[in-house]
Amino acid sequence: MENQYEKIEAYIDGTLPAEERRDFEAKIAADPELGAEVKLHQRLQDTLSNEAEWRFRQTLNELRDSVDEQLTEEEKPSGNSSLKWLLPGILGLIIIASLTWYYMTPPPMPQLPETPEVPEAPREEISPAEETEPTVTAPEEEPPVAEEPEPEAPAVQPYAPIPELEQLAAASPLSNAYDFSLEATVRSGNPQTLIVEGELLSAQWDAETPLLLELYSNDPTRYPADPLLSGNMIATELQEDGPIAFAAKTAYFVNFEEDVDLPKGLYYYRVRLTGAEELLWVGKIRR
Repeated sequence: MENQYEKIEAYIDGTLPAEERRDFEAKIAADPELGAEVKLHQRLQDTLSNEAEWRFRQTLNELRDSVDEQLTEEEKPSGNSSLKWLLPGILGLIIIASLTWYYMTPPPMPQLPETPEVPEAPREEISPAEETEPTVTAPEEEPPVAEEPEPEAPAVQPYAPIPELEQLAAASPLSNAYDFSLEATVRSGNPQTLIVEGELLSAQWDAETPLLLELYSNDPTRYPADPLLSGNMIATELQEDGPIAFAAKTAYFVNFEEDVDLPKGLYYYRVRLTGAEELLWVGKIRR
C-alpha cells in the first residue's frame, strides 16, 4: 500500500519516469478504484498547496501510520479498502483543520523596504562658448540581409499525446465546487456527431452562466488558442431525495451534441464557465 501511495504521489508531481508513467496510466484506465484514489490525491495536493498545509499533511500521514500500528492483523482491512476506510476521516480532519488554520492564522504584515536618500548631484554650469549644436552624422546604410525561410514544423502523429492535457484529464474533475462525471463519444454517420454527456453536482453553479465546451486536436501548437469547435452545454436539473455529499448540492444532467468531421486520431475536450479561465473538466477522445 505504501509503495502504491508513493507511486501516486510521484505520478501527480510529474517525477515518475516515462515508462513507469505509461504503465501506471494503463492501470488507472483499467482500475476505477485506483483512478478514484489518484483523483483524491490530486485534490488533497491542491488543498495542501503551501508550507503550513504540507506540515498538516505530514501530521495526517503520521496519524494514519499510528492507526495502522494499533490495529491487529484481523482488524486491518485488506487491499485498497484500507485507503477507503481512512479517507473519510482524513478528509473530515482536513476540512476542520483547514477552516481552523484559515480563521486562526493572522495575515503576514508587509514590510516596506527603506529607500535610502540619494544626494542630488551638483549641476554643472555650461559656458556660452560650449552651448553649440552637436554635429549630426548620418548613419551608414547597411546592405539588406536576405531572410532565410523558416523550417517547416514536423507533422504531428495522429495519436501523440499533449502531456499537459493528459495530466489534467487524469486529475479531472478539477474543482471541488463543480463535481463532473462526463463521457464523450463520436457517433458515426454522415456527418459524424460529437456527444459529451454526464452529471454535474454543484451547490453554487448559476444556470445563467453557461458551461462552455471546447474541442482540440492533439497538435500542441494549436492549444489553447485554436479550438476545433466550442459551444455551450445544456444542463437539466435532476430531482434528488436529499442533500448530496457534505453540502446540499444540486444534481444536473449536462450534455453537448455537435456535427463534426474528425479524422482518425486523439482529441481533447475541456469544460469551463463562460468568461472564466479556470478549467473544471478535461477529457479525451480516440477516433
